[in-house]
Amino acid sequence: MRSITDRVSSTLMDLRKFLILLESGQAQERIDQFARSVDADIIVVKKKQRNLLEKIFHKSFTNGVALSSPTPVLIIK
Repeated sequence: MRSITDRVSSTLMDLRKFLILLESGQAQERIDQFARSVDADIIVVKKKQRNLLEKIFHKSFTNGVALSSPTPVLIIK
């Protein structure tokens, strides 16, 4: 079993690759792809506070990640 330090180091290197991938595609799909590639146990997403007009006219990125990902998602307010 790999040590925690090795796993964190490897994940940070993968994160660098993920940031490049994120620029070239849909964020929700890329987050899910990254989570699968590092065998993540959970995805943590911070929910943005929106005003009434934003709630009406903007779709929720956080809800999209939570609904589309097979990896469990923890939403933080």
